[in-house]
Amino acid sequence: MRSGLIVGGLGRILPYPFRSSHAKTVLRIVIVFLSICYLWAAPAAGQENHIDIFSRMAAQCLAEAIDKSSSFRLQADGQATFLSTELVDRWSATGKKVYRLPSPDSDATATLPLLSYTVDKAELSYQRLGRKTLQRNAILGITYWLTASDGQVLKTDSCLTQEDDELSRADATRFADRRFPETSPPLPAASRWRKVVEPLVLIGASAVGTYLFFNLRSRRAGSG
Repeated sequence: MRSGLIVGGLGRILPYPFRSSHAKTVLRIVIVFLSICYLWAAPAAGQENHIDIFSRMAAQCLAEAIDKSSSFRLQADGQATFLSTELVDRWSATGKKVYRLPSPDSDATATLPLLSYTVDKAELSYQRLGRKTLQRNAILGITYWLTASDGQVLKTDSCLTQEDDELSRADATRFADRRFPETSPPLPAASRWRKVVEPLVLIGASAVGTYLFFNLRSRRAGSG
């Protein structure tokens, strides 16, 4: 109904030869095609990118270790090197003061507790659900130690977290960050429909559109 209103409105402003039923049909097809393309390309509302999902999982794992510390030092090791920056941003947003090692004012922060963590595992993989839909599987393993300024171990623990959700193939490509291999796993092979039929459909649609355009143009020239 909405596309009909749009085409009707365009019909009143287009030159006469383009007000034919053929032209309106072409316009309606183009509007529907563009709407479908937009829906396919638009990311799902609130969809986390790959770095966001890893940093959220890491923050949940380390939440208990820093729950009672308003200020602490941080030392990170292992895979997913982007996590330390993301975690500092998250904790700073909640009002915590985080000092990375080595700290330029190490003397002033020497009395603060030290949170050390190692990323043992950070993996992302996909499974194909549909022609344009994937299941994203994220696994994060972390071991951490919280020590006092005198070296006493206050707390140590490890966690292995796994989450999965759905996202489009386009979002999977867009969320990949080539600087970090943990966020750039290989995509599942495209289906035969996508490899063969989809290009043929696009070529056919382009050919039909070109034919109708020149057909209507020749009619306009003939009527002139």
